[in-house]
Amino acid sequence: MNHRVLLLAAVLLLVVLMIWGISTLAAVGPRIDSVSPTAGRAGDVVIVEGRGFSESGRIEIGGRVVPRANIREWADRRIRFSVPGPVYTGLVRVAVNGTVSNAMLFTNRESAPTVSGGEAAYQTAPFIYSVSPNVSAPGREVTISGRNFGVSSAAGSIVLRPQGRADDEIGGFPSEYVVPSSSISLWSTDTIRFFAPYGIVADQVMVRTAHGESDLDSLELQDLVGTYRYRNPQEIVFSYALTVAGAEAVTAEATDVTDAQNEADPAAGNVSAEAVTTGAAAADEDQERQADEESRDAGVSGELVLWLPAVPESPFQRAVEYTRLYPEPRYADQDMLKYVLPRSWIEPRTRLTQPGELVRKHVALTRYTVETTLLPSAVRSGYQADNPLYREYLGPTAGVPVDSATRSDARSLGGSSSNPLTIARNLFSGVRARLQPAGEDAASSREYAVLMASLLRSRDIPARVITGVLIPPGDVARYHHWVEWFALDFGWVPMDPFLADAIAAELPWAAGFEEEPGYYSENLDAHRAALHRGDAIPRRIDRFSTLHTVADNPMPADQIVYGNLNGLDLRLVWQRPLVMFSRSH
Repeated sequence: MNHRVLLLAAVLLLVVLMIWGISTLAAVGPRIDSVSPTAGRAGDVVIVEGRGFSESGRIEIGGRVVPRANIREWADRRIRFSVPGPVYTGLVRVAVNGTVSNAMLFTNRESAPTVSGGEAAYQTAPFIYSVSPNVSAPGREVTISGRNFGVSSAAGSIVLRPQGRADDEIGGFPSEYVVPSSSISLWSTDTIRFFAPYGIVADQVMVRTAHGESDLDSLELQDLVGTYRYRNPQEIVFSYALTVAGAEAVTAEATDVTDAQNEADPAAGNVSAEAVTTGAAAADEDQERQADEESRDAGVSGELVLWLPAVPESPFQRAVEYTRLYPEPRYADQDMLKYVLPRSWIEPRTRLTQPGELVRKHVALTRYTVETTLLPSAVRSGYQADNPLYREYLGPTAGVPVDSATRSDARSLGGSSSNPLTIARNLFSGVRARLQPAGEDAASSREYAVLMASLLRSRDIPARVITGVLIPPGDVARYHHWVEWFALDFGWVPMDPFLADAIAAELPWAAGFEEEPGYYSENLDAHRAALHRGDAIPRRIDRFSTLHTVADNPMPADQIVYGNLNGLDLRLVWQRPLVMFSRSH
């Protein structure tokens, strides 16, 4: 009897111990004993051995989950998978039912440091840990966290894409969009902050550097305020030139154009040079000191330095390419072209019977008809003065005045509403009622655009003047100006009050446009190319030289000019644009 009791007790104890062991092993969860090999490349097969892997789970390398398509075997004590790509490097972990194993290191040889010149240099592709928020409206700040981004945006770029093939346009939207550097607020090796762009469709983001591209991560841009529509793409090839003549060619009317008059009447049409001076007698000590500094910046005595605006690229205007630049600029980026012209280049051109060419640009691009549909109840005010997308276009600038008089006019013409869309529509009608495109008191497109932008800014709505080339169907190309204003959580809304009035007045050159005048309050045709947006800060040439603008010049004062030409007086004039090619896709 005693033997039976003891045997039964032993059996019960064994059962308890077995249950306890099983539960203990279950509580411990997965454990990695080895990773083999410990280093490899994309496509290599890696074996992870241990215990507690169960029949399925998740395996990570450096925080990135290995896709199921790469897993070749999964058993309780063994996992076999192929390395998905070069960014899969770092600590390996296995997760089963929410329990994460210990970690062991796997090094991807494609991301490992290489030795060059006796020093270790990391040739690592960028890697994204997270995007926050991963759903954003245009104009909102987005943060990308990760590694290997490089020390500045000069070494890399942020690329946004819609889902689908990278070479396909989707509904007219760009298939790939590179965020401009002006929209990037922070770039470091592990963090990037940028403001979500407007006018595009995007579901994915990646970081691109000289060492490669990160994998695509999720970033959805949502337009809750309205929609853009792109159609009728136009391939356009054209050229335009900046010419120079001696001061003796300047008329009395032209030489009377002074800085003070420009400030009081920025719509006078003076576009050639930023700085108009009347000699050293008019300069105070601060101006003289500034002129000295600018002359030193110019480098060598006897040089003229021109910073000319680069032809901008945007969702409205794509595939911008300079087919020829003559002469070659000393420096170029996405915003400006820097020319350094010696006196020996300039002076012979001032002696010609006709103004001589200083600079000529040949440009090819694709322009789209852009149509916006805005939901009035969703359009709101509350612009932030530090937002880089529009902060330059909120207050007065050298070309767009904002003062008590313009604010009074803006209140009268814009109405009592605080809704920016309602205000913009009212001001569009008000500008058209105040100005006329033909007749004795005809206003230029520049005057229309400056007045429109001035009134919008006077109601605290960001607005900018766009300088460009208009190509009327069946007529010759001409310099032209229109306006864009910024709608929060949406983007830039185009308007062209001058063309609307020209169509309504049935001017002969506008007869080929098919749209009704009201169309141009929030939409824009594709028969144009933008050359410059916004205003640059004017600069003087120097204390000893005079740089004149001309009252009938068609381009705005949009380039920075300075130098030291030892008393040479110049007149700069933009030549009429020449269109070599324009056709619909």
